[in-house]
Amino acid sequence: VFEKTPEAGTSATATGPALTLKEKLEKQLKQEKETFKKKPDNKQKDYEKILKKEMACFESDGIRGQYLTLAYNYILTVQPTSVEAERAFCAAGYICSSLRSKLGDDIINTICFLRAHFQKIAL
Repeated sequence: VFEKTPEAGTSATATGPALTLKEKLEKQLKQEKETFKKKPDNKQKDYEKILKKEMACFESDGIRGQYLTLAYNYILTVQPTSVEAERAFCAAGYICSSLRSKLGDDIINTICFLRAHFQKIAL
């Protein structure tokens, strides 16, 4: 009934399967590390002083500097207390029990999606 189709941004070819979520995250983290390392590293820069200056500018003018914007974006990427995320982990916990430990990532995603869909219909 369900066909396995590659997600946008993945390259599922005849020679290799689509990347799992863990592999996608590791690949993205590796790319982010490489781009961060490529920036010139001047040891004489004192990032704490730069951030303090940028914070003072932001408080007075409302304009974020380069490093303050970078720090702000990193803080916003993960929401540590999201009810929706907690609900998803709880649902995945019910699905990924010891009886169903051999299910693949795609199957678990599909089951979680269908569970959420049918719960919305029931309301």
